[in-house]
Amino acid sequence: MDIRIRKYIQYKARTLNERKKELYKLMKKRDELRRDVIDSSPAGMDGQPRGKGGTSNPTESKVLRLEKIDKRIEVLDTEIKKFADVEQKIFLMGRIANGVYKETILKEMNPEYIAMQLGISRASLFNIKAKILEFIATELGEYLNDEEE
Repeated sequence: MDIRIRKYIQYKARTLNERKKELYKLMKKRDELRRDVIDSSPAGMDGQPRGKGGTSNPTESKVLRLEKIDKRIEVLDTEIKKFADVEQKIFLMGRIANGVYKETILKEMNPEYIAMQLGISRASLFNIKAKILEFIATELGEYLNDEEE
């Protein structure tokens, strides 16, 4: 697997909590915008003065922003659910795979220390890490094995 894909998958795994926070903030903003759209006053009646810049419809612009937020929420929610499934599968792989995922992929800890804690060699640690990254990339649809192509 290409090193760029490995780095990308590590970045995605390490920034998962930030995307969860973004999802929460967007959901709050979406709720506020929905209330604002419902409570907004209707446009003025025909024949009323409109101002120099032409007509503007604040409700329409809020609805357009609401649509963008909904799309982003959908993307984030799907990604977070995929990662939850992947993390569950890694947990089921066993203590060593779970430890390698948590300590070397989610965090950048000293490989010698982690290998010693897990009772494996440094080379085995890097092999397991590479296989887990490949597994995550395959599960997320970011990478296809050579055999599948």
